[in-house]
Amino acid sequence: MEKSGAPGAQNTNNPDQTKLIISFLSMIPKYNSYFYGLIDFKTFRITKTQLRALFVVHTYPGITMSELADEIATSREQATRAVSPLVRRKLLVRTTDRDNRRQLRIDLTDQGRELMVEIVNQFLDNAGKPFQSLTTDELEEFHRAIITISKTMNVIDPVK
Repeated sequence: MEKSGAPGAQNTNNPDQTKLIISFLSMIPKYNSYFYGLIDFKTFRITKTQLRALFVVHTYPGITMSELADEIATSREQATRAVSPLVRRKLLVRTTDRDNRRQLRIDLTDQGRELMVEIVNQFLDNAGKPFQSLTTDELEEFHRAIITISKTMNVIDPVK
């Protein structure tokens, strides 16, 4: 087995795959910094985990708590800690699954949908500002790269 650039890490990927994976992983902090920097969390009185939960519930209405935890890449306990204040604020509602009474399903309330609109509007208002320093060609190149990454992400399955 070859060693990757990370201390103590070993992998069975070829060098090109290793380079690709490390490049991909290096995008995560940059993406998080960009994405979370566009939202004023204090204004909305939410945490980053709660924001991710809201977006996931918006995308997958009726998601179970277990599925939500998987989607936001956290433990079930942490997902519950994120969801509970949102339920108290009447942004989310938990309902018992009709077929499996042990499962809870999560949905946005009307108030939750209104908050999502406010968050998305703030995001859209702020999202373009960092791109103002790019030329038209750089913007087009970046857009093509995003399309390529999105298409590729839809093809690969990290669980395989």
